[in-house]
Parts: sequence; C-alpha cells; structure tokens
Amino acid sequence: MKKFLEKYKRAQEKMFHTLETTDTPTKLTKFINLFILALIVINTVLIVVETFNIPEYMFVILGWVELVSVIIFSGEYLLRLWIAPLHRPKMNPWLARLRWMITPMAIIDLLAVLPFFIPASGVDLRVLRGLRLLRIFRLFKIGRYSDSINAIARVVKNKASQLLSAVFVLGIFMVIISVVMYSVETEAQPGVFANAFDAWWWAINTLSTVGYGDVYPITVIGRILNGVISLLGIGLIAIPTGIISAGFIENARERREAKLKEELRARAESNCCCPSCGGDIKFSVSNLEDEKDTNLIPKIE
Repeated sequence: MKKFLEKYKRAQEKMFHTLETTDTPTKLTKFINLFILALIVINTVLIVVETFNIPEYMFVILGWVELVSVIIFSGEYLLRLWIAPLHRPKMNPWLARLRWMITPMAIIDLLAVLPFFIPASGVDLRVLRGLRLLRIFRLFKIGRYSDSINAIARVVKNKASQLLSAVFVLGIFMVIISVVMYSVETEAQPGVFANAFDAWWWAINTLSTVGYGDVYPITVIGRILNGVISLLGIGLIAIPTGIISAGFIENARERREAKLKEELRARAESNCCCPSCGGDIKFSVSNLEDEKDTNLIPKIE
C-alpha cells in the first residue's frame, strides 16, 4: 500500500509539472500545449463552418471531430482536477479541488465540454441545443497557452480600477448629454427623440464616431451641441485606450526588470576573469529589491 501511494504521488507530481509548470517547459509540455491550442482553433473554425450550407457527409466528419475533441478536453479537465491539490498542498485535497473548480479557467474548461454531455444525457428539451453555442468558450482556453493573451489579462487586472473610473465618468457624461439633447430636440422631432433613451442611442453613435444616421439633431442648438460632443468624444474614447497602453508599457518594463534581476543574481553567484589583468571578478548586486535602481558592482581581486 505504501509503495502504491508513493507511485501515485510521483505520477501526480509528474503530471502537475507536465501540465502546469511554465518556467522550464519540457518537450512534452510544449507538445501538449501546441496540440491543445491547435485543437481549440480547429473547433472554433468548425463552429463557423457549420453555419454554411455544407453536404451531409461533412456533418458526419464534424461529428467525429466533435467527439474526439470532447474526449480530449474532458480528459484534460479530469487530469487538471486530479492534480489540483498540488496548487494548495496545505489544504484538504478535496477542498483544493473544489476551489480549483470555481476558478475562471476551470469554469471555461467545463463549459467547453458541458454542451456535448447535456443533450447526450437523454434530456428531452430541445432548448438545451442552444447550449452548444457555448462551445465558443473553447476560444478562451487559448489564454492558458498564450503568454501574450495572459499579458492582456494582467494589464486589464492591474488597470481595472482606472478603467472602471473612466467608464463610470463616460457613462455619467452620456446620461447628461442625452438628457440635454432630448430637451433640445424633442419638440422638433417628437418621433425621433421621444425619450431620453433615444437620445442616449444618439450619444452612443456620436461618441463612438459610428454615426448610423438614424438619429440626428435638426435644430441649430442641437447641431452645435452635436458638433461639440463629436469633438469631445474623440478624447473621451481615447482615455481607456491610453490607460491600457500605459499598462502594457508598465508590464513590459516590469518583466524586463525581473529578467535583468535574474541575470544579475546568476552572475553574482559566479566568478569570471578580468580581460585586462586576469584577476577574478566577483559581482555583487546592489539594491536588487528596488525596481527603479538595479546596479551591478564588479570587484576585481
């Protein structure tokens, strides 16, 4: 029994490092990541293909691809559920698995396969076929295997408070101009600006510079107000864009500094020879913990 538990623990740890470790990925880890990524892309393309008028035999092929994909995605989900306790070693294994199941990525993994199993369970509710549209969530699984998409998630998370503040201010501004435009245009166009919601639709079209042309002012004051709002809209829409751009710059700088610190620590632990005198050079790293001040001080002995 003891040997069995030891083998079980080793197999669990090996699977954990294969599926979760990203610092030094093995060839097997890279192959699995690329394979899952390719499978996600294929399934996403098939969702689009199914919307066209295709021959019957194509549906048979798509059905087999769907079955194989669900088996693979289900196996991946179960394996990640199995190794979930290693994320929280001090927690009860079953509680750790439960905590993992409610994480965003685990929920997306479950939604990727759930629409297949619910209709196949014999439930006679045709409305459940709409759940198959949830297969589009497989596209979000790419985030697990793409560092670039993970960088986007980190930026949005770090700038969430600023983005929410900008959206809140923009929403208040839209409500104000909607009420003002309604007051100005409702007498001239009672059918077009019947209420503040119609004016709000005009505000969205104007601030986003879409301009469908279905709702627009005809009075002099309304047109002047429309011109001013159009110019202000360019700057207001640019605020969230600027926040996200600044976040990407900060994220790139932090990753560059972290990489530099790792290189400096590695060099500080090793000695090398001076090309001039041949003496040993010992590197000492100063202020590595300060993100804004990283120095490498060589000492020749």
